Amino acid sequence: MKKHDYTVEVKLKHNETPAILDKDTGEVKKVKDLGGRPGFKYFNEAKTFKKDYTLAWKLLDSQTNDKEFVVAMRLAMIAEAYTNSLRPMSPESSVREIAEILKIRKESVNKIIDKLFKLGVIGYFEVYEASMDTAYGTEKKQILGI
Repeated sequence: MKKHDYTVEVKLKHNETPAILDKDTGEVKKVKDLGGRPGFKYFNEAKTFKKDYTLAWKLLDSQTNDKEFVVAMRLAMIAEAYTNSLRPMSPESSVREIAEILKIRKESVNKIIDKLFKLGVIGYFEVYEASMDTAYGTEKKQILGI
């Protein structure tokens, strides 16, 4: 029995990864041999999640002052893998709570958060989940994300 029926060359963008789809079962498998993509590594869930977007950080550094940049770095450090949620922060968090989490003065919280929001560093998301438990069949969750 042959190992493979045929070979295909696929061109990928920098943010894409190949996969094999079994048409009979619907199973999707990761392709282990990426052949020709130097430096590419799969995300290992057992290891610590790392974010390193050098060009984005350089651009942000040119758009912010030192205090705003440090706050953005702290936000990146607390962002959860996969979702980028900024828990324990939420839209209902008080200025005092945010100041404690970000280690800044209460007086500067609104100004810094507003600027980072305008630059797209922080986002506000509403997630709706279908459910029969609530009166209207949906439950809304508000999430701050980076």
